[in-house]
Amino acid sequence: MRKAFFIASLSLAISLTAQEPFNTNSAVPDSILNKIIKSTDSFTFCNVSYKISRDCLKKDQSNCCSADLNPYNLQLGCYNGTSLFWTYFKSEFIARQNLESITAQWMQQSKKLSSENITCLLVNEKVPANKISYETKEGHKFYCILTYGVVNGQAVLVQLVSSKELKKNKDIQPVFQQIIKLTE
Repeated sequence: MRKAFFIASLSLAISLTAQEPFNTNSAVPDSILNKIIKSTDSFTFCNVSYKISRDCLKKDQSNCCSADLNPYNLQLGCYNGTSLFWTYFKSEFIARQNLESITAQWMQQSKKLSSENITCLLVNEKVPANKISYETKEGHKFYCILTYGVVNGQAVLVQLVSSKELKKNKDIQPVFQQIIKLTE
């Protein structure tokens, strides 16, 4: 599972390297930067603070999660190999262009990729999304919901990546459902 998380993280980094996310230090209002909480029990997404599941002492540690909230690498990961990545942009148009670019890049980099257009909920607002099944040339498989939208006035690209297929909301940890849900 850690290998799938590493591959997903690497793919995201490769995909976003050539993109135009805005300079977080200059374009994000100070109120957002000041609210980035670098603790183990909460994180900030589009200027709203959320709790992080820290069920790390139970036998089932799927809800043992942590965050990396450096302004250029916003991600929330759980022990079961599921992660949420997000990047802020200057506009919704640029976020959409990046979504399209990432999918195109993955198609070139993958052994096998299938993509289905869906609608999901991004902080309870319906938004267009791609549900992606991706297999690397090395044979590692992961699943992704890739979407964009404007939340609290902030354009954002969101990527939910899992080593398991995401068919229903029950397949998504509650900590991630605060941000993204499937429309069932």
